[in-house]
Amino acid sequence: MATTTPTLTENQRIKLIAQIKLNDTFKGKSVSALNALSSNIIPYLTDYFMLVNDLHEGLKEENRKIYFDYSFVISPVHKALECFLKGALEVIFRLEVSKNKPIGMYLKYEENRKKKILEEMKKLPWGKKISSDKWIERWEALNQQWKNNRHPIAHPEQERILNLTKADQVAGAIIREIEISLRLFIEEFLDPLVDYVDKQEKLKAKEAKKVD
Repeated sequence: MATTTPTLTENQRIKLIAQIKLNDTFKGKSVSALNALSSNIIPYLTDYFMLVNDLHEGLKEENRKIYFDYSFVISPVHKALECFLKGALEVIFRLEVSKNKPIGMYLKYEENRKKKILEEMKKLPWGKKISSDKWIERWEALNQQWKNNRHPIAHPEQERILNLTKADQVAGAIIREIEISLRLFIEEFLDPLVDYVDKQEKLKAKEAKKVD
């Protein structure tokens, strides 16, 4: 008896393509780290990859160029960036982020204030690997991405994104900054934190055996 190969619906196919692109960008433990910072980052990035797939393959938008402004393509990626920044500021930098203040206020701290925050982080049992120069460079790079791309998306008087190619370039630049920053956060903070917690759990288990 012949077997039939299950076929994907169009929606399933588009979501699968988006997932593959996401996994190609954020490898290994990066996806888990993103989810630890905010559960909304991955859904926003998935929306972007699905939208771009639709525009490129379905509508062949690069040949049509009918939209007045392509900022809508970048919107999900910028939302992913804001979620990433809020999560990093709260979980990693241990700052209280107010809903009433834009993320940019925390990103443009003066260098001395940044260094003070980083010095406090280094005092944590898992913070010894933190390299202040690298972290300040990342802080500045993320601030630049947020500042460069927030206004064209939110304000009509700003310069328009005139075609899909430019929108892809802007979105790609934002995603690269997230990926580079995440790699540093994992190597110098999150991995040491996991190792520290693991060691503490082993010590507790060892002490419990002594009591028994």
